[in-house]
Amino acid sequence: MRKKIMFTCLLTLLVSIFLAAFSLTVDSQMEESTSQATPPITLTKRLSAGWNLISMEVSPAAFQDVEGMCKDINEQAGGCVEIDGWIGGGWSRYICGYLENDFAIQEGSFYFIKCEMPTEWKVIGSVSQQSSTASSAASQTSFSASSGHESKSKEMADR
Repeated sequence: MRKKIMFTCLLTLLVSIFLAAFSLTVDSQMEESTSQATPPITLTKRLSAGWNLISMEVSPAAFQDVEGMCKDINEQAGGCVEIDGWIGGGWSRYICGYLENDFAIQEGSFYFIKCEMPTEWKVIGSVSQQSSTASSAASQTSFSASSGHESKSKEMADR
């Protein structure tokens, strides 16, 4: 009799554990499928005349590369002439309007943008699940960074 009660208790426990595990699996799959459909986010970047350092907190909807970024800025407000990024361990320079040296935009990366005049640029995109909260929190705005980057640009122009 005692063995039968212990067997029944053990069986009940195993069934409860199985049902709980199944329930957790279904719930996590449902959360995963609903959390991947995030609404688009619009960020406003205020760019000064000269060099600006910006972060790309979203995956842009309108472009995937610096050529597209230049076009997007210039279609909205104008004034963008160059975008530089740290790619593969070195600086990559893209002059707007030229097809040479185009490179992909990466969410969470930083870019130097040279503008001829102050401009306001709206970037529409989505945040991926892999995006770091710290990266987004630390870089909500762009700022002008003319002194340090200008010397790098002059060095590249002298080549």
